[in-house]
Amino acid sequence: MVSRLHDPHGILSHDHVNILFAGSVRIEDFEGWDIKKRLICFADGKQTIDHLQYYKKLQSMFLLFDSGAFSAWSKGEQIDIDEYVQTIIEHENIINAAENLDVIPGSKGNRQISHEQNITAASSGWLNYIYILSKLRHLDRDDLCSRIMPIHHQGESIDTLKMMIDYGCKYVGVSPSNDARTSQRMKYLDEVYNYLGSLPERILTHGYAVTSESLMKAYNWFTVDSISWIYSAGFGTIKTPFGNFCVSEDPRSLKIKDNLRIVVDSEGNIQFGNATYNKQKQDIIEYVKNRLMMDFSELSQDYFYRALANILYFKDFEVSCSGVGRDYHNMRIT
Repeated sequence: MVSRLHDPHGILSHDHVNILFAGSVRIEDFEGWDIKKRLICFADGKQTIDHLQYYKKLQSMFLLFDSGAFSAWSKGEQIDIDEYVQTIIEHENIINAAENLDVIPGSKGNRQISHEQNITAASSGWLNYIYILSKLRHLDRDDLCSRIMPIHHQGESIDTLKMMIDYGCKYVGVSPSNDARTSQRMKYLDEVYNYLGSLPERILTHGYAVTSESLMKAYNWFTVDSISWIYSAGFGTIKTPFGNFCVSEDPRSLKIKDNLRIVVDSEGNIQFGNATYNKQKQDIIEYVKNRLMMDFSELSQDYFYRALANILYFKDFEVSCSGVGRDYHNMRIT
């Protein structure tokens, strides 16, 4: 059995997309944030181990373990595949799925990738996948083989994805290119989902770094991961149903090009930096007060509150992605 979803605590929903919160955060924040769906990166080193040790204390969550291949590639570093496998084994009780150690074509600063480079990277990544499965079997851990997720990247032939499915994979990663325009990503995803939709059995997909809300809604993802919740908070921005608003008083956040800048004056009055949103002013104020149960002074002064606001937004957004074609109940869950 290969690449089949392992969710014994039933954390993931079968009615809508599941957003896994990625990014480096302080461990002490987790209890206040109530995050039960996470992606963490092996390449983060000691911080990763600290997080894994912390997660052992939690009763239930869903954790996707990212090899960090792209992060290492961008730094000119290498991932030790045997160390990666050993970490998975040592933390099997909390790692629900672990991505393959994929291979990134080209070099940082030069993303003009040739067809031959894509073929070589896809082939090398598949060999890594087979090696990881073989290594686990050699260590008498056949039971963990089903948790290793292969990944198909934009630029690779659709035949590579077909090979994964033919091999028996039921839960696969799909990685649109970070460098491509939205229209180019959608062209790639159309091809992927047209193929998957033609199959007699539903294949579960994970969208890597699918932070675009339009892409989350447009395709039949089972899981996606996003770092934008924490990234936005760090730059003074909160996400709301009415747009992304910069609320930080930090002068550096003035450089951020958001839809709207919100400023609270010395008397507590809310000033909108863009008159376009004046008609929605009361709706925005009520959202912050009633849904977030916060005030603008908290959001403007504290990164913690902005991060929590973005978590609440994405939890609401998950539900909005429910709809036709999301019936995963017939999939075997272990």
